[in-house]
Amino acid sequence: MKKISLVVLTAALALSLSACGNGATSSNNSSTPAASGGSAGEASQKEKSDAPIKLKLAHILNTNDIVHELLVEYAETINEKSEGRIEITVFPNGELGNNKESMESVVRGSDVITFGDFAYVGDYVPDYSVFCGPYLFDDYKDITKLAESDFGKELEQQASDAGIKVLCADFYFGTRHTMSKQPFTTPDEMKNLKVRVPSTKMWQETISAMGGNPTVLDWSEVYTGLSQGVVDAVENPLAAMYAANIQEVAKHLCLTQHFVATVGLEMSQKQFDAMPADLQELLVTETRSFSKYASEKVAENENLFIDKFKEAGVEVHEVDVPSFREATEVVYEKFPEWTPGVYERALEALGK
Repeated sequence: MKKISLVVLTAALALSLSACGNGATSSNNSSTPAASGGSAGEASQKEKSDAPIKLKLAHILNTNDIVHELLVEYAETINEKSEGRIEITVFPNGELGNNKESMESVVRGSDVITFGDFAYVGDYVPDYSVFCGPYLFDDYKDITKLAESDFGKELEQQASDAGIKVLCADFYFGTRHTMSKQPFTTPDEMKNLKVRVPSTKMWQETISAMGGNPTVLDWSEVYTGLSQGVVDAVENPLAAMYAANIQEVAKHLCLTQHFVATVGLEMSQKQFDAMPADLQELLVTETRSFSKYASEKVAENENLFIDKFKEAGVEVHEVDVPSFREATEVVYEKFPEWTPGVYERALEALGK
């Protein structure tokens, strides 16, 4: 019996050791990359490639502004037509910073699309700021003519080389006029009036040439600035001024028409280059198509605001536009950083 028990015990022990050996081998096999880690990595990589490209569209306008509504519509259009592969979220009211800061983010390669004047692109491509020159355009449709000219395409390439992808250059923002606490009709009458301007050379030089005293102030601070006497006047398209309730603190609208304003949508060239080719094409095509649609909407809506301002107790003044145009001709001589002949090339592209 003892011999039988010993045999049984020995067999059991061998079986146990054999089982332990198999367990260790199995454990080693289960931890090999090919068994689980590889497939999980592939799945993770697929998830990453399927994730939508998320972009932040930054602007400084009030949510009551028609342009904000158009930008929301634009974002929804891109999101829908890309079938969710691009997700654009709109950030109004300078939530992501002012125009200068947003452009800096673009140049740094962030995931921001900025909506701002070409004076800010001009910080990196000086010649582009000619798009913002006083009395350059006679009609908002002239903007597209300049943007799509050989000259416009050259500037677009220069922006690309500087890290800025211009998605569109002809989004009509509106013709800019001046609202003031006191009326004026000539440059002499505008003398020393403290006029709010953004932090761009083009605006400062233009207002100075018109006779005013340019005073840099963020758009979000304009209402308070007018109320407290920091500034006496503000210039902007009618819709933007109405949406910001400027009619409550400045009772004179002077139709200076000094800028037929174009605004661009720009993003990081690095971010753009990282997108699949079909999404690049979709984004550019749809942005430029939407820009023309939005420009028509802005133009249609523009004239309605004259009556709205009158209803709010604002006096509307026609000004001596030729005298302002003549006074601002000097502005085009204030940019030694421009390539010689830039202004003349712009005029030529416009057929002037």
